[in-house]
Amino acid sequence: MKKTDHKTLKTTTIFFIFPAAVLFLSKFFDNWLAVKFAPPGFLIVLFSGFFFFFLYLTLKNFILFYLCAEKIPFPFSLPKRIIWEGMFLQSRHPVFYTYFMMLLSLLILFPSFTGLFFFTPLFFMIALFYLYFFYEKKCLTEFKNKYIDYSSEVPFFLTLKRPKIRSPHLSRLIAQAIIRLLFRLKYPVTYLGIENIPEKGGVLFIANHLSYADPFFLGGGIFRNIRFLTTADVFKKKLNRFFFHQMGSIPIKRFTKDPSGIRKFFKLMHEGYAVGYFAEGQRSWTGEPSEFPDGVIRLLQKVPVPIIPVSIAGIYALWPRWADNIRRARVQVRFHPPIQNIKKLSPQKFEQNLKNTIHSDEQTFKNKILSDKRINSGLTNLFWRCPICGDIDAMREYEDDKIKCCSCRATGQITKDNHLEINNLKESFGYWYHRLQNFSIEQERYKSHETELYLGNFPHIKKMDQGTLVIEKSKFIYNGKKQYEYLFSDIKQLYAEGGKTLHFITENTQVQIKFKNESPLKWVNFYRTMLTRSQNINSEMKDL
Repeated sequence: MKKTDHKTLKTTTIFFIFPAAVLFLSKFFDNWLAVKFAPPGFLIVLFSGFFFFFLYLTLKNFILFYLCAEKIPFPFSLPKRIIWEGMFLQSRHPVFYTYFMMLLSLLILFPSFTGLFFFTPLFFMIALFYLYFFYEKKCLTEFKNKYIDYSSEVPFFLTLKRPKIRSPHLSRLIAQAIIRLLFRLKYPVTYLGIENIPEKGGVLFIANHLSYADPFFLGGGIFRNIRFLTTADVFKKKLNRFFFHQMGSIPIKRFTKDPSGIRKFFKLMHEGYAVGYFAEGQRSWTGEPSEFPDGVIRLLQKVPVPIIPVSIAGIYALWPRWADNIRRARVQVRFHPPIQNIKKLSPQKFEQNLKNTIHSDEQTFKNKILSDKRINSGLTNLFWRCPICGDIDAMREYEDDKIKCCSCRATGQITKDNHLEINNLKESFGYWYHRLQNFSIEQERYKSHETELYLGNFPHIKKMDQGTLVIEKSKFIYNGKKQYEYLFSDIKQLYAEGGKTLHFITENTQVQIKFKNESPLKWVNFYRTMLTRSQNINSEMKDL
């Protein structure tokens, strides 16, 4: 453990043991002076609520100070930067005021005459004197004009005026602190270009999207609290909905217009929040760049705040889309300078610049998988057919981290630099996946193994049936207790969600097919092939 970690642990312990020490000392002097203090019962009940309320605020401000200022706010250590959110816009020293009120409530909850009328006022006066005459001068020396501007906007004493930028929920702050601890202990990550991040004001971070872990690595180790645009699909379940609301996520619908989501997106940036957006709209299956959906570039050119491109490298080695579990790998997050003169650039030029920037580190970064076991788990979600012989459902995963084809006996293994080596030929996952797609799909009918059917509309999607999925010519047929039929012409969007779910949207409903032992990518390819075949037949019929 580093010296700074020891100091952080020590000062945090002092911060939370101090109230207990004051209470113990107060009780000792009460007994020594033979003084008794018994407030009315209703006052004890009232201040028990106050105690937990101010404990909540103290924890919130404490963790916010630690995450944003990168210091522990006791004993009044100098921050690395000024905090421009939450209660730090109501007072320059909110940790002190909520801490004092928590201590005061504690001494009424556990009545102590000397604590309430001697130790607490003494602590308040000494701390106030130090803050006003010493700490403020240190901050002024350190931050100069920045602190003068901060002092002109934010008062010394605590006010009840609602801050323009609210701090995240306590659960989000605790999660972020845990993530930062995990980065130190288990998942090595390097942050570059931190100086390009503005300390206050609205800002939009645009990053490449390769993994579920992208938001955690993008926002987990920096001093701005980022609110991410998140696909509305993940808000379907109540538990997920609660979690993502606590994390400050902004739900936005995919593949359809969402005016309310867009309005909230712009409103947050206008109010001064930091917002994160993965413009590609979905995680890459192969680690290769994905195309921006239609309309994204036009939307971004209307953004009224600085746009900072972010390139995340190494994350595909840590948790690729097809994987069943997260692995250990080195990760690098680079914050590039804000894009200049966006509105003067043509949409094509802006899109090209943005793509080149957010993917700039993927080729040069040296991937390194640090895990030793189960690094092939879920690989057959990507390789639903053998890239050597083309047989469907022929690839199998083995405990020795290898995959083998049951038909041609081709053997593959993921290397430590995150490539796939099959029959002694080491190439990228994209190379092998494109080779797999070169094989044609000849049959006109395919049937799945056991699946589960979910139907509904956002956010209420429920399990409706269990059975098998069939695709033939120009439609899907689901055979369960009932039979469901979906024509290709009625499907607006179809995509693979996660490693085991096929998701498609029709005019009236959303459909999810959850597979147990099959890849949804296989069914996406079946659909695209048969849709093209059906369109070609219709075109030929029209020509006749």
